[in-house]
Amino acid sequence: MHEIFLTATVQPENVETVRAILQGYCEGGERQRVTLVRHLHRRDESSGMIANIKGLPTIKELQKEKGPNTALWQELHQSLAKQSYILQTRYDVTEEFSNAQAGDPRAVGAAGKKPVVGTLRWNDQCDPPSNRYPPFVTQRRCLEIRDKNLELILAANKFTLKSESVEESCTWWCDGEEYSLVRYLTFSPELSATGEPQLQQTVPVWLLFIRMQVESNLERMQQAYATLSRIREKLFRVPQIQFKVFDRRAHDTRDIGAYRSSVVPA
Repeated sequence: MHEIFLTATVQPENVETVRAILQGYCEGGERQRVTLVRHLHRRDESSGMIANIKGLPTIKELQKEKGPNTALWQELHQSLAKQSYILQTRYDVTEEFSNAQAGDPRAVGAAGKKPVVGTLRWNDQCDPPSNRYPPFVTQRRCLEIRDKNLELILAANKFTLKSESVEESCTWWCDGEEYSLVRYLTFSPELSATGEPQLQQTVPVWLLFIRMQVESNLERMQQAYATLSRIREKLFRVPQIQFKVFDRRAHDTRDIGAYRSSVVPA
């Protein structure tokens, strides 16, 4: 699959206006969600350097199970055999955060208590600019696996926790397009007066992603380019939505062992 998307920034004071605009544009209500995102990598226990592990060492066991995710694990194995990546595991913690806006500090700490079942997400490096698609479009291969044994499988393949973050989002769907208004938060190293974790915003603006997931073939991808181009042309007139083109390295999830300060969370 390929994820093809547009990116825009929205200033905090314009968020409510943009939400109203998108609700009317998509002719439907929004879904509000809070997601705990765990970033995982593989490191040598003694040196702390990138572990010399290719693919998924347990792939043969996963293939023997012949479960609904076998083909997806095989695809991930092939990608990891070529390059080390930082993976995401994503957990819906909306219910745990239900009291956050009411000022209950205990709701923040609930993010660390992840639900049992999560979704693994792998993003490839974004494709370089090309005259084959519009310059304001970003595209990359992606893969998602929802598995009740996700944590056990990743641990068996030597993935460990690198960091955690929280995403607060409002999402709309319309004709196969996803409109997601997101802000990114991290846990502050300082606890609150009650001893609970606190959240701080990573990026000073909200980000609007307008994206489509399509099969990785030319016809489907060209259809997505045309659709996103029409959407951009319509919403470009909205002054509260500022379309941006970020360097593809801002979305880079390859694990190259160097510190990388991304403008856009990958």
